[in-house]
Amino acid sequence: MIVELVRHGVTRGTAARRYEGAGSDTPLSEEGVRRLEGMDADPSVTVVYTSGMVRCAQTASILFPAARQVVVSGLREMAFGAFEGKSFADLADDASYRAWVEGGCTAPCPGGEDQAGFVRRTVEAFRALADERMRAGDARCVVVAHAGTVRAVASELARPAVAYFDANTPPAGRWTFSWDGAHLAVLGRPERGGGAL
Repeated sequence: MIVELVRHGVTRGTAARRYEGAGSDTPLSEEGVRRLEGMDADPSVTVVYTSGMVRCAQTASILFPAARQVVVSGLREMAFGAFEGKSFADLADDASYRAWVEGGCTAPCPGGEDQAGFVRRTVEAFRALADERMRAGDARCVVVAHAGTVRAVASELARPAVAYFDANTPPAGRWTFSWDGAHLAVLGRPERGGGAL
């Protein structure tokens, strides 16, 4: 089965390099909508899985206008806790943020998730929906979620392995994989700034 993991379009927070995680249900910016509307929509997709967050639902509606959206809350972005809505510059003098970054961003964010728990949650959600699509005999599975969601799924399931911080996905970017029920084989990586879907 072909699996497409698509990151939502640009929000004001992504443009300002702010942490927008599970606690930031922000919409697409006007620029984000405009960019997505400039991409080729695919009317042949009938089902799209999203995290249920507004930026993902909007992205799915623009790129896959005929598709029914299925919300899978386990696909939500990492919960950044006290770092939500703040930029790198905002947090430059925050000792807890510096400690988190110096530790490789793996420990729990204050009031948020740790990387291992986030990866486990996201991968479990992805496996369940991918298995459902395979049992239904589908040839294609489309997910519209977050940069962190793509990082988690790719780093855990891709073969050959993709390191967590190497699974970079720009807004509206898309990864394409084949799924054999256990692993993802990379067929295509996103171009900078996204690409046609």
